[in-house]
Amino acid sequence: MKKWILVTTNVLDWFSLEEEDELNKLIKNDRPDPGDIVLIYKSSPHKKIEYIYKLKKNSAYDKLTLRKEDRIKLKHPPSFQDLKDGNFFESEIKRFREGIVELNPASWNILNNIIKSKNPSQVEKINQLLENEDKSADTEVKKYYKKGLACFRYGNYPESLKYLDKVTNLDPTCPNAHYHKGEIFENISNLFSAIDCYNKVLDIDSNCINALHRKGICFRILNKIDESNNCFDVILDKNPLNVPVLLDKGFNLFTLKDYEGSINIFQKVLKLEPMNLDALRSKAKCQKAMGNYSKARETYEQILELDPKDSDSWYYHGSTLLRDKKLLEAALSYERCVKLDNKHYEAFYSLGNVLFNLKDYSKALEAFENAIELAPLSAEAGTCKSRVQEKIEPEKAAESLEKAIQIDPQNIKVLYTQAKHFKAQNNTKMALDVLNNIIEIKSNFSPAWLLKGKILMDDGEYANALESLEFSIEIDPENPLTWLGKAEMLKIMEKFVESLLYYGKVLQLDPENVHALLETANILGIKGDYDEALKFCENAVKINPEDHELWNVQGMIFKCLERNEEALECFDAALKLNFNFSDAWSNKGSVLLEAKEEDQAKKCFNAALKLNPLDTYARTKLENMERSK
Repeated sequence: MKKWILVTTNVLDWFSLEEEDELNKLIKNDRPDPGDIVLIYKSSPHKKIEYIYKLKKNSAYDKLTLRKEDRIKLKHPPSFQDLKDGNFFESEIKRFREGIVELNPASWNILNNIIKSKNPSQVEKINQLLENEDKSADTEVKKYYKKGLACFRYGNYPESLKYLDKVTNLDPTCPNAHYHKGEIFENISNLFSAIDCYNKVLDIDSNCINALHRKGICFRILNKIDESNNCFDVILDKNPLNVPVLLDKGFNLFTLKDYEGSINIFQKVLKLEPMNLDALRSKAKCQKAMGNYSKARETYEQILELDPKDSDSWYYHGSTLLRDKKLLEAALSYERCVKLDNKHYEAFYSLGNVLFNLKDYSKALEAFENAIELAPLSAEAGTCKSRVQEKIEPEKAAESLEKAIQIDPQNIKVLYTQAKHFKAQNNTKMALDVLNNIIEIKSNFSPAWLLKGKILMDDGEYANALESLEFSIEIDPENPLTWLGKAEMLKIMEKFVESLLYYGKVLQLDPENVHALLETANILGIKGDYDEALKFCENAVKINPEDHELWNVQGMIFKCLERNEEALECFDAALKLNFNFSDAWSNKGSVLLEAKEEDQAKKCFNAALKLNPLDTYARTKLENMERSK
């Protein structure tokens, strides 16, 4: 005898369920058998279980029917809150959906106890409808089973197993006892024993969906994905619309990195339940894994519309924005996350890095300190804190970095930060020692070779620098920064043709690399190819219009092209962004002098010299103007 819940918005007194077509509207997939018990949950407006039916076959018409004479109307119907308070939703069923669903033994036992506790005067009548299922309460097996179930509910698994073992020894065909034993073994991570118990349930009742489902989940935890999928496929062959099993099958495909297949399954779930958050979260996770960050962001936004307090989704939403270099928006998402969950280490850590890149150093420091408070042994957070302190508390940076190294002396990222710290202090010997230590620990760590190459380049050791930079490219050829390092080296060596090729490779990998665009423009300018130089410079300005130096370079190119009005506009734009930018004042003065606007030019040169007394160009121009009077 199976137990079912039929969820409907209809009020049963208003229409007959004795018509087969009416029943089919509600029972779309799994079908009860004659003799099964069907409980009716009216989801709206009452939200309660009011009737218990025994399903019978009408011999005259050979149809399954729910008849009034085969039902009990409960005097005190259990409400949704009663079920919630009785831990009903902590068993297999997590929510009610319209239609019919089979109750597993755990769910039925909880529900049976709730119904009887609210309707003590009807217990005998209920037992009669259940074919005296509970009349055997005084038997030895039933006593052991009840004790085992009680211990199970209180989490006393050893005692529960002791009693359930007695049940299965006395009655090896008791599926409920085997099922609960499986749940206990699953909870204590003895998964092979759990699978064995679920197999015994299936030997007794091959149609027990819950046992097959749990067995599949155990296989998944054991990373036996094929065996897990086999279990789920058997269930889905019988009921392709079983949402919990569809979700688990989708999770399995994600584990196998079959992201397209996984998304297809989650889409099926969302067609059945458009607001299923598990399906939406998993779909977004697949989209991220496929590198489709804009699509993933749209999915996270759907989730946040449904559940604005989902802190993890705010965190992942921020990570998709970060991938698209939308730093301000990413920071806002991370801030929403930590506001909802002030224990979210990853969000504080990511927020600190974003704020650092936005040059909001005070807030970045606060974020890293929060991360360290949550994870005191996080060497990475300690390292990031030292990076921020170098900007605003340089006297404390070394101490923070030393603490991080003490926590994890072999941490490559921490050591790499230490090398950069020594480089910033012009202590190239210590920086190179640390980098050589990193390379000894992990020879294929490309950033160490790149930084070593840059240090050697600054020290004029071009041959050794070139060797390190080439190692960096060989290890990580898809990283534009490795190519950028060698491009810089070749430029310093005045090998402009080769340098342009390497800057070209940088732009092939990262078309928005402003530094590569600007240096390409500079080299083309040196070669006298001003029209081409202008194209690269304009692209750089479009990408980062807040960079005053870019406007200055573009102004110089316009000056070389004798497009002085446009040159002045660029210098003015640079000065609007940074009024104390001496080069822009000097260059503006040069253009005005050529236009015979000597008074204005003189003001510009004086402004440049005030900001930079070593500006020989402005000083020479002013002296020449004085002589020519």
